[in-house]
Amino acid sequence: MAASNCFAPTRRTNRFRFATATSGECPPTSPGTTTPSTLAPQKRNGSSRFGPPTAERLFDLQADPWELNDLSADPKHRQTLDRLSRAMDNHMRETADLGLFPLAQRDRKEGLYAWTRATNYPLAELHQAAKVASQGDARNIEKLTGYLRSERPEIRFWGASGFATLGGAPSGTQRWTPPVELVNAVKDADAGVAAEAAHALCYAGRAEVGMPALLDAFARGSKTAQSALETLALTPAGAAALRSHLPRLRQLATGAPAAASTGEDAEGGDVSSQARSILINLREMPVNRLYGAPEQAKGRQVNAERRPLVPVP
Repeated sequence: MAASNCFAPTRRTNRFRFATATSGECPPTSPGTTTPSTLAPQKRNGSSRFGPPTAERLFDLQADPWELNDLSADPKHRQTLDRLSRAMDNHMRETADLGLFPLAQRDRKEGLYAWTRATNYPLAELHQAAKVASQGDARNIEKLTGYLRSERPEIRFWGASGFATLGGAPSGTQRWTPPVELVNAVKDADAGVAAEAAHALCYAGRAEVGMPALLDAFARGSKTAQSALETLALTPAGAAALRSHLPRLRQLATGAPAAASTGEDAEGGDVSSQARSILINLREMPVNRLYGAPEQAKGRQVNAERRPLVPVP
């Protein structure tokens, strides 16, 4: 899986495993988390569509060792869920956990650990912003809007991510109007924040603003924009918006690899193959065209030259 903002802290007891699925296990725009295979468990568990899991998940390891049945919405297990959720929050606070910094904000000359202590960084605020962002609850709109006003890009990231999570919530019943702060965030100086805001606008009926911004960022090599487009391609509204830009997607799919983005949100991958992946998600391209002839030949050569895999018990 490509580098991402993926962060899924977990707690276990002898019987249960609790996972805090921050903005859907990984934020909505984490590369590698939006393919049908990785989202298949939600379909198997009866979800009406592909999509991120719930913000907090609970599994009974005795009755369900493969963790196929999420018990977080079961009233009988509410007390266990709340207890493990509080334990996780306390642990992250006590250990000054840095895992909720978006990748673009982790690269500090003196190291992130030293930087947060030298600047007395408000980690509690970061942890709370990520938790609120993961909930997909329209009652948090005021809080998410406040995060978008923050001077700290990592807090703004979680504000935008929260709106994207809200827009992609499985219920699809929450109605909300994008605040001006979210619309303005499409032009944020931080590339990751801008891409997340554009992603959210595509869910909020403002695809005419969000989709061109996402495609522009994607063409520059933004990993956040890439995965946002993959996610949108698997939702009815997102797929409809993307289909109005098929000529550009096809152009990107057949073109030379894009120059790497100058920002810290750069994926560094081949934009053309990523565009083909999106077209495959849209069912506008057969899956056997994901890789071209040179890539397929190289793959066959690697497989032929690698040592035999010997299973071990």
